[in-house]
Amino acid sequence: MNPTGMGAGILWSYSRLRGVQPRELVAGRDRHRIATTLARAAREGRRVTVRAGGRSFDDQALNGDIVLDVSAYDRVLAFEGDEIVVEAGAHWGAIEDVPLDRGMLPHVLVTTSGATAGGTLSANCLSRSTPRYGHTGDHVRSFRLLTVGGETLECSRERNADLFRAVIGGFGLFGVVTDVTFDLHDIGERRRVRTTIDREEGLAPFTERLVAQSLAPSEDDAVYSVFSLAEPQRGAVLRSSYTTETSGEPLHLYEPDAAYRPLLEMAFLSSRVGNALCHASYEHVFRRGTFTSELRGYTFCMEANERARTFADAVGVRMRSIQPSYVVPTESLLVFLRDAARIFPAHDVYPALLDAL
Repeated sequence: MNPTGMGAGILWSYSRLRGVQPRELVAGRDRHRIATTLARAAREGRRVTVRAGGRSFDDQALNGDIVLDVSAYDRVLAFEGDEIVVEAGAHWGAIEDVPLDRGMLPHVLVTTSGATAGGTLSANCLSRSTPRYGHTGDHVRSFRLLTVGGETLECSRERNADLFRAVIGGFGLFGVVTDVTFDLHDIGERRRVRTTIDREEGLAPFTERLVAQSLAPSEDDAVYSVFSLAEPQRGAVLRSSYTTETSGEPLHLYEPDAAYRPLLEMAFLSSRVGNALCHASYEHVFRRGTFTSELRGYTFCMEANERARTFADAVGVRMRSIQPSYVVPTESLLVFLRDAARIFPAHDVYPALLDAL
């Protein structure tokens, strides 16, 4: 739980911007202890936070009072047909790997294997596949919730429906999710990913293409983009789909195990250097064309960042990062980007690379 070199007993956000030492850290596979801790906290007016993978960028998984560490609840409980049942602390790496042998895959996948089922449910996370398949919560069939009162409630769209809707995206405010049932996507033998890149110079053509590609009927499994607000302003719209193709040039973005990637990630300790590197590599990494990548590298493309952070923690370096998310009306996207391009540098913030769905 405690990153090496980050301070004894201190829990950190993934961004390394916030660190808190809780008064109590309750860990292990002891359901009774969790229930009694919730009841005691209610009686005493104490604050409780649930934590597992610790991948929250801000302080959603931090608390200076009581932290329930449910990372030991990491099992895949069942997999049959088009659904998988996992404990809340199960990592997305396992949630992908277990059904993949039978050609099934979750619809919405986060970009690091270390994130957990309960964490993504609590934030109702999105991903590159959101334009096609929606949010994480759209593919939750049911879950079990341990309440402050000690009850275990079955929640679905049919049972305890109001609570079901409140807990998904509720940031753990209603109790402790113990296990989750997700529906799965049949990809058959398509174990690789074909990605097509369309580049645009200037924010106006970029936003126009992103909106058009996102709303157009297609068989793509994901539509997403990356762009830079610094001059020269430009962006790339990417469309990915699962495929059986084995030939084709790989996309470097989806090679997180490459030896150079941790060193590249470390360069982002300086936002100015990171921004310069993004511009220098733009022509090479995001050039127009079609590329074919391994499924796992595509899915968990942030693993290189994880490795870099592990190394940085070991030597006592804090890799801090800011990743705010904004929800804006589609017709306001261009205005928003232009305002951001003006405001961020004025406050000495240099976004290295942004993405938009």
